[in-house]
Amino acid sequence: RLDPASRIRMTRTLRRSRNAVLDGAEKSLKSVVKKIMAESRALVPVKTGLLKSSLFGKVKRSTWEVEAQVGYNLDKGPKHRHLNIYGVLQHENLVWAHKSGKSAKFLAIPFLKYEDRIMQITAKAVRKRLRFLARAGV
Repeated sequence: RLDPASRIRMTRTLRRSRNAVLDGAEKSLKSVVKKIMAESRALVPVKTGLLKSSLFGKVKRSTWEVEAQVGYNLDKGPKHRHLNIYGVLQHENLVWAHKSGKSAKFLAIPFLKYEDRIMQITAKAVRKRLRFLARAGV
């Protein structure tokens, strides 16, 4: 059995470790989200610029997890529902002609490029944070 002081130290150490893991995951996901957004922005077909300007990316951290989202949101309410349909059609229709350098699947292409590397990038960042904790004697 642990005495109260040891229990408190262990709890603090576990909390610091959890925070280090989440810090590493958050940092790496922010980096990947920026890369996906930049590559998607370069591929998205531009007619009016509305679709391109609706690109968003966010990383949300809670006590136990980190979540990332990247997407396009043209939903401006019921009157503008056609805008989201336009975005989906642009993304999914592989037969539409696009200007040079532009493409359908403008979000899927960059995501698939990073999909396999997300775990590696995150693991590297987490290891770095945990090594720092270990050196600090936490």
